[in-house]
Amino acid sequence: MKKNFLLLTISILFVSYLQARHDYDGCGPLFQPYSVTVKGGVAPTIITDRGGLFAAVSSFNPLVFESVKDPKFNDMWHNYPANIDVDFGFALSNHVELFGEFNARYAKAKNLSFIGQAPTGVFGTLSPELSNFLAYAGYVGNRYFFNRIFCDKLSFFLGLKFGVVNYRKINAKPFSITNQQGQVLTQNTIWFESRNVCSGGLQAGFDILVTKSLSIFFNAEVVASGPMKPLFNFIKEDQSIFPAFTNLLRESSGTVLSFPVTLGLRYYFGGCK
Repeated sequence: MKKNFLLLTISILFVSYLQARHDYDGCGPLFQPYSVTVKGGVAPTIITDRGGLFAAVSSFNPLVFESVKDPKFNDMWHNYPANIDVDFGFALSNHVELFGEFNARYAKAKNLSFIGQAPTGVFGTLSPELSNFLAYAGYVGNRYFFNRIFCDKLSFFLGLKFGVVNYRKINAKPFSITNQQGQVLTQNTIWFESRNVCSGGLQAGFDILVTKSLSIFFNAEVVASGPMKPLFNFIKEDQSIFPAFTNLLRESSGTVLSFPVTLGLRYYFGGCK
């Protein structure tokens, strides 16, 4: 599935190259054929359709308690993850650019504690000490630049991109459960496993020339990425504290939506043709 996705993306971009390259003469908003852009900013993130957390009486005969929703992204990590990316642009025509982007996203973990509720009452307070959020991504995409205005300095653009995101493993060290009697069960576990997923997004922004080769580049995006992968089964190591159940089971979550807003510098080079 992922290989087919990448092959389709590369094919579409290659066809775009064959159709548009002959139109490039260096006289439009993309006045030089190559560019390198370094940007930084924030990427507010939400996890759609958050999975549930269940308590099971037996792994062989799972009598599940009432589901508890996974915490929101901004309950587990900082509300505004840092976003850093580098992209390399190649002019297909005077207005259309093909680009490749490498991206890193980081968010510091928060202290997390929430209540697990069962039909018979509270079965415990869950307190996973999560590791920091980290994800890497690679994209290819196209941007369309409109004619420059204000003395040929400012150009607005629209774009789209497709690629792959690698979510790094999120540990819960320790993962603690406190019952109604104040007894604590603690063990190390994994909250989200490492995973590669497909990703795609739309973007809009502007490019302001400072010199003949240097510009200020602003970019705002909406990016949808595949779901993170929770560890589905926590095996209890100590049955004496919570004898009523033997396992904690988790459901999968939904699409991860992020809204990166970045500002940076772009360097044009290669000369006019």
